[in-house]
Amino acid sequence: TAETTFLLSKWIGRAIDEVDLSALANGTSTGAAPDHPPQWPKNVRNSMALCSDEYLMSALRVARSLADGICEAEDNIAEKGGRENNNNDDEILSSLLPEPGINWADNVQVHLSSEGAEFNEISK
Repeated sequence: TAETTFLLSKWIGRAIDEVDLSALANGTSTGAAPDHPPQWPKNVRNSMALCSDEYLMSALRVARSLADGICEAEDNIAEKGGRENNNNDDEILSSLLPEPGINWADNVQVHLSSEGAEFNEISK
């Protein structure tokens, strides 16, 4: 299987652009939204894509995988150091994850394969 890695920020834009909006366009022809999604204003296309099951399922897979990765990092720290020194655990965990307040989307990589998108790693 072919595999590709993207920053989360790039994956979001790409996933939105790749949503098939033709099913959503059927029967929605108005002056503001013609039948052909390519003719829709970008903000309308993006809003419709974000509401689609296709985008939602992909985003949920990535979110679940990211949450699993964070939990795994926390579990590894707990196994190595025990719980007697919580301050040290927090320092180790914070060294593995992007700092609070920064844009995670520019520090998290999404791994794409034919099986779908999943969080791959956090780059600092």
